[in-house]
Amino acid sequence: MRFTLATLAAAATSAAVAVSQPGSQSKTIQVKVSPDHFTPDTIEANIGDLIEFHFDEGRNSVVQTSYGKPCEPIDGGFSSGTFIVGLFEGEDPHVFTVPIQSKDPIWFYNGAANQCYKYGSVGGINVYPKGPTTLEKLSSKARSYGGLTKNPNKVRGGTILANPLFDPKLQAGVEAGAR
Repeated sequence: MRFTLATLAAAATSAAVAVSQPGSQSKTIQVKVSPDHFTPDTIEANIGDLIEFHFDEGRNSVVQTSYGKPCEPIDGGFSSGTFIVGLFEGEDPHVFTVPIQSKDPIWFYNGAANQCYKYGSVGGINVYPKGPTTLEKLSSKARSYGGLTKNPNKVRGGTILANPLFDPKLQAGVEAGAR
């Protein structure tokens, strides 16, 4: 039996919708990935929640990392692959979703085109605002990293789905207005 990307996306979308049905404690949390930052850059999430990464203009990816090595992927961590969105194109028509399976802190960075060390482009899920391991300290560590940002450039630990906010009609208007 042959599956197409559309079939897999539809099946995965159905699964994601089921997680956030009324009465359910789970929710979907949207995070915008820009070349120089994540919005929001810190997220509080519960087990069962989905983090939905939306990719803005430019070359972007999201990669799970450790606090000790902010611009390097961790073994078994998530990675979105690289999303390339042209100028005036708005968001990518796809998102990368990651299920939350633990309340432990999760760190991530933008793995594309050296965004991690150039801008300190990092984020965290269930991280502490004060103490020895803060997002501010991780961002500073990333900016002083000085090496090449490591980007696995493969999808793992999450799912690529259709972007629920993407509107092709609106997209055509954005492109027409940009000319």
